[in-house]
Amino acid sequence: MPDTLGFRKRIGIIVPSTNTTVGPECELFRVPGVTCHTGRVTIRERPLNTEEAFLEHMTMMREGMGTAIIGSCCVAGVGAAVPSAADLGRSAAEVGGV
Repeated sequence: MPDTLGFRKRIGIIVPSTNTTVGPECELFRVPGVTCHTGRVTIRERPLNTEEAFLEHMTMMREGMGTAIIGSCCVAGVGAAVPSAADLGRSAAEVGGV
C-alpha cells in the first residue's frame, strides 16, 4: 500500500521522555508529504545542575537511543516506511548542562 501522507519524507525524531514539546513543535513545521515519527528515550526527570547529574543524564540518553530508534521505525512502519531522516530533539539544558 503506498504511503499517502509521508510520500516525500518520513522523519524520525528521538526525544527524552521528559520532553513533551518537540513532537508537537515538529508537527507545526511539517509540510505536505512529510510525516514525523517520535521515539522516546526513557530518562528520569531531575535538575541538571551538577556535572555528575549531566553525565548520568547523557549516559541514559546514549543507552536508550537504540530502543528509541527502533520505536520510531515501528511507529513509522517497518520496511518501506522506515524514516528517511532522523533528528535528536534536546533542550538547552541538555546541550549545555545548565
